[in-house]
Amino acid sequence: MYDRGASEFDFEIGCCVTNRLQELVILCVFKFNQRNACKMTDNDNIQVCIRMRRKIPREENSENLWMVENASQITEIGPNHRPFVFDRVFGESDSTEHIYNELIAPVIHKAMEGINGTIFAYGQTSSGKTYTMLGSGDRNCQGIIPMCIDHIYSEIEMIPNRAFLLKVSYFEIYNDRVTDLLSLEDRNLDLLEDENGDIHVSNCTEEIVNSPAVAMNLMKKGEAKRRFKRHR
Repeated sequence: MYDRGASEFDFEIGCCVTNRLQELVILCVFKFNQRNACKMTDNDNIQVCIRMRRKIPREENSENLWMVENASQITEIGPNHRPFVFDRVFGESDSTEHIYNELIAPVIHKAMEGINGTIFAYGQTSSGKTYTMLGSGDRNCQGIIPMCIDHIYSEIEMIPNRAFLLKVSYFEIYNDRVTDLLSLEDRNLDLLEDENGDIHVSNCTEEIVNSPAVAMNLMKKGEAKRRFKRHR
């Protein structure tokens, strides 16, 4: 799927079939040149990182499945004792704020300069994806998305001589269907490729936002329409 990092990424995703990733979130970060958002080259910046969360109460008496060896290696505990190397490994003591400052903040800064960026989390049910991306709902325990929104507006405030127009879209890909989560209608969207090879989601709702609060309210609106199903 990707020119760079494909073997590592496929290997990590394939590891999910071992049923031993319930404590891990895979964070993938992509930065692209503006005109080549769908054409990866050796110059594109692609990072695949792991976050190991703390055990939740029902797991207190269960065995540890993984051990963080260093900042780039995690090892599966057990007979296989398999090591996995990533661009970055975050352990139980690493806060979401620490992960954001090290991994995500540079992407947002570059996005404000016109470089396309993507951040997504992959993992099993209860691996910590929602907590990592959205937080707990407490202002003092924010996730990556609220931090991104605050960061964007902070960057805008530092460039008073420039005008910005911010729009938010929120759609879901579920069972090969793309659903607009901000639309009042329950409609499916199409993925289209233009003459330049760029991929677009057709007729997706775009809401203009003028503050972090408005953006987060749209996120909550979209969350209410998401489909939730246990998966591995």
